[in-house]
Amino acid sequence: MTTLYYKGICGRLLQTLAILLLLGVYSGGVSANAPIEKGGVFIIKLNDDGGTLPLLQVDEAMAITFPDGMILNFMGMDEEAASAEIHREAHESYNIESINYIAPTGLINIAILGDIQNPGKYPFPNDSLLTSLNSYHSFFDDTDVDADFTLIRSSQHIKVSAEKSAQWQLEADDAVLISLREKVREKTVDPQNQQGSDQEISPQSDLENNQSAGIEAPASVTPVNEEESIPEATEPELADPGVPDPEVADASDVEVDMSAVRKKDPVHYQLQSGDILVIGLPGEEGFNTNFLIGRDGTIHLPEIGQLKIAGLTLRAADKAIYTALSDVFLGLDKLTIHLREKRLLINVLGFVNEPGEVELPSTGNIQMAITEAGGFVDGAQLNKLQLRRDGKKTVFNFKRYLDTGDPSVLPEIKSLDEIFVPTSPGLSSVHGEPRAVDNKAVDSVSDRTVIKVFGEVLKPVSFPFEEGINVVDALLKGGGVTRYANVEQIRVLSGLEPKMFNLKQFLESGKDEDLPILDPGATIFVAQQVDSVSGGARKVYVMGQVQNPGAFETSEGVGFLDVIANSGGPTQYADIRSVRLLKSDGTVVPFNFQAFTEGRISGFPAIDSGDAVFFPEKGPESDQSWIKLKTSGSLKILGAIKKPGRYEWAPSVDFMDYLSNAGGPTNNADLAHVKIIRPGPNDERNVIEFNMQEFIEIGGAWSDMPELTGGTTIVIPELPENPTSNKSTWLKLPKENAIYLMGAVAKPGRFAFNEEMGFLDLISAAEGPSAEADLSKIRVIHRNKRAPKVSKLDLVRYFETGDDTLLPEVKPGDAIFFPSSERRWVEKDPEDTVRIMGAVYVAGRYDFTNNMTILDLLAEAQGPKETAYIEKILIVNSSCCENRSTTFDLMDFMKDPDPSRLPVLRAGDTVFVPELTQSYWHIIMERVADAATILTVIQFLWNLGWITP
Repeated sequence: MTTLYYKGICGRLLQTLAILLLLGVYSGGVSANAPIEKGGVFIIKLNDDGGTLPLLQVDEAMAITFPDGMILNFMGMDEEAASAEIHREAHESYNIESINYIAPTGLINIAILGDIQNPGKYPFPNDSLLTSLNSYHSFFDDTDVDADFTLIRSSQHIKVSAEKSAQWQLEADDAVLISLREKVREKTVDPQNQQGSDQEISPQSDLENNQSAGIEAPASVTPVNEEESIPEATEPELADPGVPDPEVADASDVEVDMSAVRKKDPVHYQLQSGDILVIGLPGEEGFNTNFLIGRDGTIHLPEIGQLKIAGLTLRAADKAIYTALSDVFLGLDKLTIHLREKRLLINVLGFVNEPGEVELPSTGNIQMAITEAGGFVDGAQLNKLQLRRDGKKTVFNFKRYLDTGDPSVLPEIKSLDEIFVPTSPGLSSVHGEPRAVDNKAVDSVSDRTVIKVFGEVLKPVSFPFEEGINVVDALLKGGGVTRYANVEQIRVLSGLEPKMFNLKQFLESGKDEDLPILDPGATIFVAQQVDSVSGGARKVYVMGQVQNPGAFETSEGVGFLDVIANSGGPTQYADIRSVRLLKSDGTVVPFNFQAFTEGRISGFPAIDSGDAVFFPEKGPESDQSWIKLKTSGSLKILGAIKKPGRYEWAPSVDFMDYLSNAGGPTNNADLAHVKIIRPGPNDERNVIEFNMQEFIEIGGAWSDMPELTGGTTIVIPELPENPTSNKSTWLKLPKENAIYLMGAVAKPGRFAFNEEMGFLDLISAAEGPSAEADLSKIRVIHRNKRAPKVSKLDLVRYFETGDDTLLPEVKPGDAIFFPSSERRWVEKDPEDTVRIMGAVYVAGRYDFTNNMTILDLLAEAQGPKETAYIEKILIVNSSCCENRSTTFDLMDFMKDPDPSRLPVLRAGDTVFVPELTQSYWHIIMERVADAATILTVIQFLWNLGWITP
């Protein structure tokens, strides 16, 4: 009992000493000349109850980054010099009271999970408490919410409320799950008015209080006050090892990129395609919403168009967006930009259920991308997945990751990466069961690099080539040799020359030089040890296009047909008219097996020990046996194919096999509209269409290929030629596959169209618009809707902005019309024109654009005449809600050419330039001239005496 008592006292003394040493670190106990190290942190306390800044960690460049983006570098400095540098550079931005530096040895890394923006591992001082998490790093706003914690330690999940968080001290390798809830408000009584009021109960968040609380906090998982019992909700809960917790991950499994932790402030994050920004500008339509950074690294801003910001930090993007908007918008002092979500855009192609583009969170990996794409398709080759980025290809073994769980096997992914999943011709490293061919799981003919093992092995096999594979590895793939195998004479065909491998010698010597390494496409044949089977036995070899090639034991009375039957007989690809019997003495005996089956010849060639029977492969150009086949036993391939004709039908041969055997499609084949004509009941013909182009470029399941039966006809149409050079060809094109292009284009007509083409492709096919085309008033008639719809296109604006969203979506059956700019004025809409009349040289009706002024209109009319009264030009506006008129003094404008004094000109306006004779001064002068004439006549009559006073 006494020993236990002294042990308890010593333990508490050591604990108190450790806490005092840590406090000494905070108060500058570490030598002021301690050098600054990578991974260390600075604790900066502010004056005037400003609290403390989040921990500033020294990065790989020996620098720290302040919350406002300021960066200070401490390369080669000690603590004293670094503190002086902070005081000198940051005193204008921060009212600093004290600076403390903690070396990496005084820190522990804690995994923080839950309701925070950037989960990950963060550094904390050794004696940190749960209540101090938000003081050292800003995980949540503690003015509005309280945090409950789940402490994960040694597979235990311990729930801790916000009120009890100051009683729990953190340890290395801990993980903390944060759950946020609204602050609890309780009624308190005001002694003055005896009325209840709401008062917030907030957690202890000040750094000094946390540190003072740390003096009493133990270094274990038990509370400080031993007399205070732990509520049931805070008792340790042992995790069931068999059932993973659905809400909390094991701290040991948390992998965090510390560079991302150091730059968790979004200001220093480099934007990439897939990220989502929120741009706010009060009072402006089109803002205050989400803006997605597209694959080209741009966002589309209202009135501005595309702006590339991928690769910029948020601060640099803020400046670029502000600069772009300043030419158009006012009030940009209220512009707000923040990063809402970090996303990755990944293309997943190949043998997956849903190939295409997927979106992942910033922490996504290759397995998440494949899951988003629907998972693997049966037959996917997992050991040769490809990651393509910037034209470079990285091959990695996903199966090894599934076998070991080692994340280092998988390469990291970035936005715009492409993951390709290939198909495997063999059983090795395959997801699910591969597609069967002739009731076999392997089609070694489809890949010339596969390794083939047959003969006296337990399981003949073909499997994909792997770098560095040797003969023993290949034999193990086949299950090993049988007890009848001749292990001293294993035939290996690898590379240019055949070799003999002595397995017995290798097992006795163990030398690497006795074990050959295989090349791609190697063939291994294990012959039978005849002498060990029975005395006097013979062996005969059967090779070529037979079901089971190999060496076979014979005896007296066994003839040619018996040997062929043991090999399973010839395959459908065998040329049975040209069978060759290779005698052991070197002579060759030809034999027409087909003539024998037809009764045209009788008898078989004699076969002896050591002979070999060879069945060659037949070629479609030399095989005329199809003439004797019934229609139900053949298949026809017509159209744009290199070797059209009639081929023998077999249920084990699929669509792609037949096209390959026919030489493949020609260059002008329309692969998007392949027709499959199959016989039906009652002499009917069923026609289906197969989009082979989409299958080749995008991929899909093998079951998507059309099913073929005897009597089927495959028609591959040709693409239509230029309609101006061959009318008969494009007229055959169905209207549902064509688009009509008319008007002011170089070569109007009817053009083939598929989903891969766009609007600009069609314009290029018509060799572009003609010289008189009005590119600002293009019309697209959408006829594939329930009701016809017409959309307008200003192609001039597209070429000025490059905004692809201006281009309409066209589909087969639509019509595109290019109007001519030389239309008569009576054919133009009044709202698209402006009139000018009066004393101008060319009065009339002119096309109106939004940037046209009255000076432009006068120039179009070749200017006013010499007799024009330009001081009183009349503008009559009738395009708005009411008619009104204004006057414009051109003479006065010429004296002071201020553009702001020009009258506003709108579509539908009328401009009238009066004659000088219609001015008030001219009328007055005419009246004065008339009065002077009358006075002159009176004076003349007076002088003659004809009138008297």
